[in-house]
Amino acid sequence: YISLEANNINSDIDVILFTKGIKNGPISASSAFILNGGLSITGSELIGTSSLAPGTYYIGIASGQDTANYNLTVFGKK
Repeated sequence: YISLEANNINSDIDVILFTKGIKNGPISASSAFILNGGLSITGSELIGTSSLAPGTYYIGIASGQDTANYNLTVFGKK
């Protein structure tokens, strides 16, 4: 699973899971966005990944602010 914990932020932050890498550009339909969760103010969120097929995934963090404090933890099986 993916765990995201927000620390003292004043806007929404999102954790987004992709099947293709994004290189300093806008997110588009071709990015193969597959999971999204949102956090408001201060809190934590878990996104289950047990139903995902084996493969390579990319995690993105988006914030409505220029900066946001958060802890990101990813757990998985090898």
